[in-house]
Amino acid sequence: MRSTTAAVASSPVQLLLLLHSPSKQLPHPTPSTMSFHLSGEDIRIEDNHILRARLRNVNGDLVDAEIDLDHCLGNADGMIQWDNRDFSQSCQNVHYAIEGGGAVPVLRCELRTEEGNWEARDVNLAERIENQDGRFVFT
Repeated sequence: MRSTTAAVASSPVQLLLLLHSPSKQLPHPTPSTMSFHLSGEDIRIEDNHILRARLRNVNGDLVDAEIDLDHCLGNADGMIQWDNRDFSQSCQNVHYAIEGGGAVPVLRCELRTEEGNWEARDVNLAERIENQDGRFVFT
């Protein structure tokens, strides 16, 4: 296997020299992080907490992916809360849809409050979930 190293410019002059040198290449980022709802197909919620889709990877291929939303979302007295757990243990009527002119991936559900009432809630899943090379990642 051949090892390569990237040239890094530490001054504007070095940068110009690197840009005009045919033997050197500047490193470039790989577009590995994408909006899951814009780079995926067949996006759906199963069992009230599993987000599944076919997500595009850096090669352009669609690959099966899933993430358990119970590891990302929780119920705080009838409110959806990121960085919490097990929201599906106290929710009903879970739906996923792309909404609005901005194509927002929205999870809608009813969450039980501590008093036992059901409150309609929603969350933009793109706030914290993305596609990294064909995998759902919670950020």
